[in-house]
Amino acid sequence: LMAPGSKGQRKLSGLTYSESQGALATRFDGRLSLSGTALRNKFELAWSQSRFLWPERDEPGDIADLNFMRWQMRRMTSTEIYTKDKFGDVETIRQYVGESVPGRWISEVPLAITHYKRRECCEFHPNGFLNSEEPTVLHETITLAPAQKRAISDMETMMVTYLGENPLVADIPLMKAQRIRQLTLGVPTVTLNEDDSMDVAFAPDCVSPYLDWVESFLQESDETVVVYTDSQKFAEVTAARLNAAGISAFEYSGATRKTRDADATQLGTKYRVVVAVLQAIAEGYDGLQKVSKTEIWLNESLDGTVNTQAAGRLDRIGQTGQVLSIHLHDDLGLSEGRFSEAVERRLQLNRSLRVAKPE
Repeated sequence: LMAPGSKGQRKLSGLTYSESQGALATRFDGRLSLSGTALRNKFELAWSQSRFLWPERDEPGDIADLNFMRWQMRRMTSTEIYTKDKFGDVETIRQYVGESVPGRWISEVPLAITHYKRRECCEFHPNGFLNSEEPTVLHETITLAPAQKRAISDMETMMVTYLGENPLVADIPLMKAQRIRQLTLGVPTVTLNEDDSMDVAFAPDCVSPYLDWVESFLQESDETVVVYTDSQKFAEVTAARLNAAGISAFEYSGATRKTRDADATQLGTKYRVVVAVLQAIAEGYDGLQKVSKTEIWLNESLDGTVNTQAAGRLDRIGQTGQVLSIHLHDDLGLSEGRFSEAVERRLQLNRSLRVAKPE
C-alpha cells in the first residue's frame, strides 16, 4: 500500500480523524490486500496496511492507531541522526527503521496468509503454488576492457576519472557506487554543461564486453529473451545495438512509456528481445512468462526488493517451461558489491596518513 501521508493512502484510509470518516476503507464490509512484497524494506507500510484492512482498530497502541507518529514511536526502532538549533530551540532529528519487536505486528493482525512458490504454505498448496521446476541459474564472468578497469581504479581511489577530456566525478559514496556500476556496463561518454553539471550517456558504439556477450548469445539462440538492467541509458543503447545486429528488440522503461505496452504485446512475434529497466517492469507486470523463459541480467538494482520482484516476472503462474536465468558479473567483482582488497587497503592507508600527518 501507499506510504503514510501519501495521496493514495489518504484516499484509502485517511491520515487524520476527519479523513478517516469518508475513506474508501470504511465504505466496504470486506477488504483484501494482495502483494508479493507487502512491506518491502519499509516497516511503516505496515501502518498503511492496517489502516486499510482494519480501520476499526484505531485506538492508541493498536495495529491501526489513528495517529501515525504515535504508532511509529511505539512500534519502530529509532536512531538519532543529528541535533540542530532551530530558531533558538534545540531539535533532535530521528530516523525510524524496522520493527522494534520483530514479529509483533504480524502476530497481532487478525489474518495474514503467506503463499510460497515451491514449499508448503497452506492446505491448498502442500508443495507451493508453482508446478514448474525451479529456475536454472547461470553466472557468467565478463572480462572488462582495459579502459573500463583504468576508469574504475581512478573512481575507487580518487572518486574522479577522465573519460576523454572530461572528468566523471562522484562526490558521495552512493554516487561513487552508481558511477562504478555504470562503468562496468560500458565506457560512458561524459559531456560538461555550461553550468558545470555533467551528462553521462553511452554511445551506440561504446566499448562494452557485456553487450558483446549478449549479442553473441542471442545470435546462437532463437529464444525470446528478457534483458534486465537498472540503467535506462544503457537499456536504450542495448536495444539499439541489438536491432543494428538484426536482433529485434525494444526498450521497456519510463522513457518509452507511450509505446512500451503496445510493444510488449508483440514480444515473441515482432520482437525477440525486451530490454527492461528493472524499476519500470519489476512490479505489477504480467505476461512475460507466456512468451519467454530466458532472462539475462546485465546488472541488478541497489534495491534488493526490486530484484526479487523482477525475478518473478518469468518464474510465475503461467510459465510452462523451466526458466533459465543468466547473471553477468565483471571480473573485478564490482557488480556483486565487492571492492578489491587492494583498493580498500590503499584507502585505509590514505585515511591513516591523513590522521597521522603532523601540523
